[in-house]
Amino acid sequence: MKRIRKHAGWTLRVLAVVFSAFIFMAAWENHAITTEQWRNWRAGKITFAEFVDNVSSGLLSDLSGKNTYINLNGLYARLTGQITCNDVVRLNDGMLTIMDTTVERLGMEPRAESISELDSYLEEKGIEFLYVQAPDKVDQEKELLPDGIKNYTNENADELLSYLEDVGVATLDLRPYTSATAELSETYFYNTDHHWNALGGFVGFQKITEYIQEKFPETEINEEILSLDQWEIHIKEDWFLGSRGKRVGIYFGGVDDLMWITPKFETEISCSIPYSNQFYKGTFEEANIREEYYESDDPDYFNKGAYGVYIGGDYALVQHRNAEAASDLKLLIIKDSFTRPMQAFLSTEFQEIDVIDLRYYMAGTLVDYIEDSQPDIVIQMLYPGSFSKDLQFSYGLDEVAEERTGEIQKVLVEESVVIDQTDMEADYGVLFEELEPGAVYELTFDCADVLQGESDCITVALYDEASGAVSQIRQFDIGYCNENGGYHWRFIVPEDSEVLSLVLWPGLRPEADGETDEDEVKTLELYGIELIRS
Repeated sequence: MKRIRKHAGWTLRVLAVVFSAFIFMAAWENHAITTEQWRNWRAGKITFAEFVDNVSSGLLSDLSGKNTYINLNGLYARLTGQITCNDVVRLNDGMLTIMDTTVERLGMEPRAESISELDSYLEEKGIEFLYVQAPDKVDQEKELLPDGIKNYTNENADELLSYLEDVGVATLDLRPYTSATAELSETYFYNTDHHWNALGGFVGFQKITEYIQEKFPETEINEEILSLDQWEIHIKEDWFLGSRGKRVGIYFGGVDDLMWITPKFETEISCSIPYSNQFYKGTFEEANIREEYYESDDPDYFNKGAYGVYIGGDYALVQHRNAEAASDLKLLIIKDSFTRPMQAFLSTEFQEIDVIDLRYYMAGTLVDYIEDSQPDIVIQMLYPGSFSKDLQFSYGLDEVAEERTGEIQKVLVEESVVIDQTDMEADYGVLFEELEPGAVYELTFDCADVLQGESDCITVALYDEASGAVSQIRQFDIGYCNENGGYHWRFIVPEDSEVLSLVLWPGLRPEADGETDEDEVKTLELYGIELIRS
């Protein structure tokens, strides 16, 4: 035992010397940051307080070998037996979680009241609502928590669900299936990230689909694809460092295998991300999987968040369309990042799924979007770490009482319109000029034909032609809309807007600094166009 302790002591001494040498070298390599700011202060260009702030921020952002420093710091903490490092907690099984405001005890009644008000509004509209409680990595039995570490994520979730159930809001708790015990958390969560893995998202897909089938017994559900046997699991070993791991490096809690799941059955799906000018269509993989997160030769632990393999990231609005899906129910999901793999799986069962992230959606309120899309069911799913974000509970319900009583007027009626990029000075076609600020418009057209070039989508936007700025934007899957009842967009022109036009691109919007290549020129004909103002 003495030999082991003596050996460990020498190891720590050697590590301390290496660690100190690294800090000295990093400081020497970055002395230019300090020197430049020192000269600025001596010349009277900045105050001493600004000098300190600039040096601190410069070293944090530009520190040579910063990631090596993080790795060494995490290694030192691990070898010295620490269970915390840089606000990250190493759980009893080695998984990582974080100590921050999201694990504090929160008052859940105001959040429950907001959800209840949304439920009441939807009930008046004849729309179903379901609140889904996503899990946190800390198991409900708290077997994973080290002694002395407090975490109230499950208490917060319990309180929210209790309030909602008391007032009759429909709820679905996924924790009993994914995080009730330490064993379940180890199965369904990444070690170094706060997110569940693809298996966890698949359980969410199964349980939500089963709930919808029970709530809408008349809808068709393909029960066969709810079985994991119909899907293929892919693993990329030692491939990524999660959000918690990036704070402590690769040695404090290790690295994760990347997992993604794809169907064995045939699919044709589209995934539209209008505010990021992205549109994908094809198989499940082509629509929902982003290969750049796993196709490189080597892992990029600190610069890539491989959880983005599904959908690619968190966006204001994502729309999935699948004409071959069994159910024609229209789903609207209010999301945080836990939803990403689950919404991809759901796109194999439901023909229309719209997904809104209230943290980023600025083109109106959730209520405005509901008035436009008229879903059959609205689902809000949050993991407990999202409870502290007030935007997740900002639905725009205070504005519902504002009646818009303007005269309903057809301001545009055309049997057909041809959008031909070869005949235009710009690469878009103007459908209507000078939209009225504050007015509500509804745009519809029956179908569209691509006469020249290739395009799977149409992009329509409220556009400031002087500045090139887009205020609101929508994409349509041409094949899906032609087959399933046409095109529809209800929008509200911002009250404080400048002169905006309603414009259309026969495809994605070209890059602002680029020109349309000759071989990419498209010609589109729209039929049965109407624009109504109220």
